Amino acid sequence: MKKNIINGKIVFFMIFSALFVWPAAFDASIANVRVKIAINGKKNITLNNKVGDNIVKFVSSAPLEEIRGSADGISGSFTLDFDNLKVSHGTISVEVASMQTGVSTRNRHLFSDEWLDARRYPKLVFQLNSLENMQIIRDDNAVFEIKADAVGIFSMHGESKEIKAPVTIKYVKESPATKQRADGDFVMITGKFKVALKDFKIKGAGGFIGKKVGEVIDVELTLFGSTAQQ
Repeated sequence: MKKNIINGKIVFFMIFSALFVWPAAFDASIANVRVKIAINGKKNITLNNKVGDNIVKFVSSAPLEEIRGSADGISGSFTLDFDNLKVSHGTISVEVASMQTGVSTRNRHLFSDEWLDARRYPKLVFQLNSLENMQIIRDDNAVFEIKADAVGIFSMHGESKEIKAPVTIKYVKESPATKQRADGDFVMITGKFKVALKDFKIKGAGGFIGKKVGEVIDVELTLFGSTAQQ
């Protein structure tokens, strides 16, 4: 009986280790993993609409109205370090004036000093500082794809806040097929995150927030870039 109890404890410990200790070790080791796509060192990527249409979509859901919009005035660059993906970094900017909601009057309100104040704060900026919780989705001779949390500082309306955005990053090696669209290796990033207006001191006008404008805005991004020098 005593031997069975001891064996049971050993089995429990092994299961506990597999569930809670190994994932942490895996997350730490993936930063230095050698991938089959045979990429080494730092790769500098610049957003490029020739690769694909860079776009940010946003949704405001409130009891009296749902507003859907998008922005395409997107620029930026970032570095993926394939010797240590965790320390990847970069900056992405969105021109406030490129944001469209489908109604011209509503666009003007959005740009006004009561809302985003485009004159004083013409850009929304995300500064990527690191990648965390990485999981390899695909790794072959041509494509490397991971899911990760992009951690960085999001700035809007003169305020900044650290956010963690779940993203999928796909890296495609240059080939005759890709060169028909643009030079260099390609990168595609998709992701989603939420923005609470109060965190950026956006008060709006006429008590709209919470009634016609959501207190929290859902943001979805699709970004394309390449390693080719622009």
